[in-house]
Amino acid sequence: MKAVAVDHCVPIIEMGALLAHLVDKAIPVEEVNPVSDKMDIEVGVAREDNGLEMGIIKLGDFSPYTCPECHGVLMQLKEGNLIRFRCHTGHAYSLNTLLTEVTQSIEETLWDGIRTIEASEMLMIHTAKHLREMNEHEAADLLLQKAEDAKRRANLVRQAVMSNEILSQENLNEEIEEERDILPH
Repeated sequence: MKAVAVDHCVPIIEMGALLAHLVDKAIPVEEVNPVSDKMDIEVGVAREDNGLEMGIIKLGDFSPYTCPECHGVLMQLKEGNLIRFRCHTGHAYSLNTLLTEVTQSIEETLWDGIRTIEASEMLMIHTAKHLREMNEHEAADLLLQKAEDAKRRANLVRQAVMSNEILSQENLNEEIEEERDILPH
């Protein structure tokens, strides 16, 4: 109700009667709305037609955000109080799902960073061992020091992963409720 205009708002006890009335009511021809050009474009993009060729750029304004799935620019679409996002390849997000996806991708990216740093650490240790066998002790010692530095960096990134929050409107509302319960009334 906050996002779109509603045709009816009734208490649940009156909903059955309203639905029965609406089912029996004839729909005048002038009330039948043809699909808009915007909807045609969006349905085409969702059907995996080429969004650029269909004119998706006409639907809204470029946002500063990128698609969490394909990393393309997201168009911001506004309809009343509702804000949503769509990229030209077809991915679509509400404001809430975009927040969730972006904060979740932070965690995935940090895990990729840890994996890459730890792989470089293992490679440096392996290379240092090889250098020792070739009597290149100074280079081996330097690589082992750099491997220790990499280990420290991986641990810092691991701490960041562990403190990352995946956000959504639902868990924000839960947190607000918890704070209300804690605060004196």
